[in-house]
Amino acid sequence: MVGHPNMEEVVMLIKTALDIDGVMKYKPTLPRGEKLVGVAGSGKKGHKTFNISTPACLVASAAGVYVAKPGSTATSSISGSKDFLNTVGARPLSSDDMIEVLLSTKFGM
Repeated sequence: MVGHPNMEEVVMLIKTALDIDGVMKYKPTLPRGEKLVGVAGSGKKGHKTFNISTPACLVASAAGVYVAKPGSTATSSISGSKDFLNTVGARPLSSDDMIEVLLSTKFGM
């Protein structure tokens, strides 16, 4: 890529990275016309804040949006997405089980 990448180059870069990572085999089949929104919060703002992207994802999924969110424990904030979900009682699942949860609740992590 010389200069600014175009949309096709960016999409190909993302697809290649996901293919190398092996996550494409876990791509859920959504109902016709539905889209899957991916949300990632980075934390690391220099302030000891709590995780807000995960509750925002839960609100969006409750409003009818399919949301997938990667997550981890806190690195610089008070809580990361995994910390938040552990606190509310959610437990880690296999990728196949998480797809079932995503399809039934519209939220997956």
